Amino acid sequence: MSTSLKRTGKFQYSGYLAAKAEPTGWNKDTLLLQFVEESGACSVFVLTDGAKESFQQCECHRIYDVEISGRCVRNCDGLVKHGVKTQYEVIMKFACAVVLSKTAWPFRFVYTFQSWETLNQVVEGTCLDLIGEVLVSPVRDLGTSLSKLVVQLGNGDMQQQVELLGTHANLTIAAGDRVSISGLRMKVWNHERSLQTNYLSLVEVNVKLETEELEKVFEKTTDGPKRKILRLTPATAATVAELKSLGEKLLRDAQSAQTSDLAEFGVTGKLLVLSNNFFQLDAPILDTAKGPVICWRTILEDATGRVDVKVWDRACHALFKITADRLQELWEEGHEDPSRQPKILEYLNTLIDVKEICLCKPEVWSNGKKEKTHTLQINVNNLEVFKDIA
Repeated sequence: MSTSLKRTGKFQYSGYLAAKAEPTGWNKDTLLLQFVEESGACSVFVLTDGAKESFQQCECHRIYDVEISGRCVRNCDGLVKHGVKTQYEVIMKFACAVVLSKTAWPFRFVYTFQSWETLNQVVEGTCLDLIGEVLVSPVRDLGTSLSKLVVQLGNGDMQQQVELLGTHANLTIAAGDRVSISGLRMKVWNHERSLQTNYLSLVEVNVKLETEELEKVFEKTTDGPKRKILRLTPATAATVAELKSLGEKLLRDAQSAQTSDLAEFGVTGKLLVLSNNFFQLDAPILDTAKGPVICWRTILEDATGRVDVKVWDRACHALFKITADRLQELWEEGHEDPSRQPKILEYLNTLIDVKEICLCKPEVWSNGKKEKTHTLQINVNNLEVFKDIA
């Protein structure tokens, strides 16, 4: 696709503002914009100082005319740097003329959709386009420093979770919607690969797409179990008995003032289902500086034994598909009205009574100055259920 951007002289540029973001924590206040020309060519504008003020009031989904100097147009691997398919970025810091265009054209974004069958082969840091059908109502997590909307997408008999971050978390998306996303980045954290939006990702809901490429990569979600594409890959597998043995060794080392390397293990087993005493105990919620998080004390068991564990927010979200705020609401509802407890427990236990692979990390906490006491704690920081969404 041809672009009207040039690297010499001054020229008029017309573009449809498709995405807008103001990153936090950068050394300098910066405004990022993604423009799309009538030809379909994309470009990224990186704006600071006076230029930021010139573009500040620009609204997404409108077309603008801008006078640009070729000196501001720089070579850029846009897909790697911004998640945008462009060979140029426009870097400006001085004020310029920005006006609403008197001409208009029907906007149509050109996607290059990733095949779901090859999604598992994508390496960390890669940016891609994806299309899928929303399987269940998305979960909005506003308790983190960066707002997040967790969406379960399906394609045929496949499913995959994507995370819409920042301003993308404010989108209204419902089960059954077809979502097209450009600029998803493959991330790896805690042995889990995930797909997250970039600052300038484009997210469109139920957009009509009539291309041969679409027919190759999108297949309406069917009834029946869905196989998850990106799965947990723990470095070391262990049984509950082995995990307990390791924890006891860490405790002995701490008592004799020895240090031990902490490792994380993948344990395949079952977590104890919730019972009526769930509503008599304190709500499994901790308040942190970043907001409430779930910390659920329970038991992990397999054929070799049982062990007490603390299941933390990310793992609980993977299990219950709800945020800390929502779990607090359910706990309060059952605590105040015992007649509601059976329904709430049935809902929460839906995914618990199956096998999970839990990422467990044993740690020893030491307290006291003259006489130290040592306590073993096994944290479940993430998990994956074997029962896929039906």
